[in-house]
This record gives sequence, structure tokens and C-alpha cells, in this order.
Amino acid sequence: MFTAAQNIRLTLTGSPSGEPHFQHEGEQVIRWITGGTLPDIYVTFHQRD
Repeated sequence: MFTAAQNIRLTLTGSPSGEPHFQHEGEQVIRWITGGTLPDIYVTFHQRD
């Protein structure tokens, strides 16, 4: 029986002791901009030549 943290690690990495690594940049990463009175938006960053 795994702990909740081990179950999450197992789901993300395939191992109950694995360390998840998340992509933090690139076109596949979506950033949500929220707050204030304006509607929420999401953006992706693309490299320009």
C-alpha cells in the first residue's frame, strides 16, 4: 500500500520513488494570466528567429 505522495509519484513517473520533472518553457507550456477585472487569458511562448 502506497502513501498518497507515492501514488502521485507513481502516476507521474512510473515509480513510487521517482522525482517528477515538469517542462517549464517551450511552446507546449501554457501560462494562465488571471486576476483583476479583465477576463482570464492563457499564453504560450514561441521562439522567434
